[in-house]
Amino acid sequence: MPSPNGLIAQEKFDDGYADMVRQLRQIRKDQNITHAELCHRLGVCDGLVSKWESGVRRPGSFLLSCWITALGAKMNVVPAPSENEIQIQCNQD
Repeated sequence: MPSPNGLIAQEKFDDGYADMVRQLRQIRKDQNITHAELCHRLGVCDGLVSKWESGVRRPGSFLLSCWITALGAKMNVVPAPSENEIQIQCNQD
């Protein structure tokens, strides 16, 4: 159910997106990259990466790909145990 401001909390995503974002956030933190630095690398406005990581906004597929690349990570999409599902894993090179 949307919050009063119309946004859906990140923990309500059930499509693997929240797990992927957690992995990307951890990779960013492991590399000591700030939100501001990653925004600069991506050429997006300040604060956007923070909104992605908190679940306030979602990047489109192109910016998601850029986000993964900017962290030097790779995304693997693998079949999940149940039918019609996938698991998304982000790993550092």
